[in-house]
Amino acid sequence: DLTAARQTLEAAHAQAEEQSQSERRDIERSLRDALAKADAAIRDRDFLAEELELTRASVAAGQTESQAQLDAMRKAAAQRIADLEAALHARHRDETEPATAARTSLPEAQASPLAAAEVPEPTLAGAGARSAPAHASPTTPHGAPVRRASRQAFQEDLQVLIDGSPATLVDLSISGAQLVSHSALKPNRMVRVQIPAGDNPITCKGKIVWARLEAGSTTGLRYRAGVFFTGVDERAIERFLAEYGANQPAG
Repeated sequence: DLTAARQTLEAAHAQAEEQSQSERRDIERSLRDALAKADAAIRDRDFLAEELELTRASVAAGQTESQAQLDAMRKAAAQRIADLEAALHARHRDETEPATAARTSLPEAQASPLAAAEVPEPTLAGAGARSAPAHASPTTPHGAPVRRASRQAFQEDLQVLIDGSPATLVDLSISGAQLVSHSALKPNRMVRVQIPAGDNPITCKGKIVWARLEAGSTTGLRYRAGVFFTGVDERAIERFLAEYGANQPAG
């Protein structure tokens, strides 16, 4: 009986040992699985954290770019408004200046504010005919440069160009000219006057020293102006005056 009991005890002990080892193996396997899952969770966490940081950086960059675009649009809109205001102001000034010039430059003694006094222009030696109305020569306004060269008036309408616009030449000298034009002529404006002279037109650079708005008898409103030459071929002007004077009809 004792032997049988011992054998039974040893068998029970062996079975318990085997069961204990089996449980230990299960625990170790479960621990390894848990550690593997923990490592995977840590990797997932790090990946998500990196993704979150990248998303935040992208959103911040997008906000910065959007703000820059918005600022650029605001700046462009402000510049456009300023340009439109400047254009409107310039248009208003251009519309009001001719009327203001007409009121301030015409003599007070005139019966009508738009009627200009017609003063005969001195004629060439030996020519008895008076100039056409477009060639009326007003008194030189106060402050204009003193003419240092004798001028020659023209009995016939002599068409010239001032900055590309047609005009009628009233008189001419090597120092300047008087013109009548339907285009606006304003004091202190730098201009180019082109005088027809055969195949070689004479181009003169000059400055408008006085100008006024007047009413012609048949041509309506027009500008009369005096131009002081700042760049001119004096010999070409002298040749032109000599040739034109020789071709003038006798009075």
